[in-house]
Amino acid sequence: MFDRGGIRIGQVAGISVRLHWIFLVWALFEFFSADRFGGVGQVTIYLGLLFGSVFLHEMGHCRAARQVGGNAHEVTLWPLGGLASVDIPSRPLSHLAVASGGPLVNLVLWLALLPFVVSQGSPVGSFFLRWPAEPITDPIAIAAAVNLDLLLFNLLPALPLDGGRILHSILWQRRGEGVATQKLVISGKIVALVLAVVWFLPGERSGLLLAMALLMWIQSQQLQQLSGDSGAAE
Repeated sequence: MFDRGGIRIGQVAGISVRLHWIFLVWALFEFFSADRFGGVGQVTIYLGLLFGSVFLHEMGHCRAARQVGGNAHEVTLWPLGGLASVDIPSRPLSHLAVASGGPLVNLVLWLALLPFVVSQGSPVGSFFLRWPAEPITDPIAIAAAVNLDLLLFNLLPALPLDGGRILHSILWQRRGEGVATQKLVISGKIVALVLAVVWFLPGERSGLLLAMALLMWIQSQQLQQLSGDSGAAE
């Protein structure tokens, strides 16, 4: 059933689309806390809009890859983003364009939805930031909040998030790939520690936050090890 961590659900523009098992676990936990959204019906709407927004986010990466002369083969969707399997030229600006493609889609969607949210008096909120405290129940407001969350979370400067790749690309262009990698390792570990501290603070926090902190720390450690091995080989 599961292949490479996800269920293959189809193909779009020659790109295979998979749903990661984490998405299914996330959906299950969201149904257990349905009061946060105002009921099971609202959770269903939220998950549908989340799936659609994550899919468009990943398609943004794929389109950017093809725009810079590369190619895209597969995307795997998980709750706060995903993983796009792409081939792109080994140039910092190409990597920057591809890394920015996903968050840019979420930014455009959020800005497009924002006037409708404001005009109907719905709260402009974020599930990730737990703001506002009362449930967001209007579908358009939910869609806006979902895209804001994807934008904010994916811009954190740590791997495996887009923000880490954006930071690396900018530093690579300005100071070289070696320095960029060193700075990304430091940034990733700082973000991981901050998320872990936030999770331990009093109040309700999703276990996914701690899991992401651990993943960021592990990826930063692996990158540090890889860069050290490469330096020794040279």
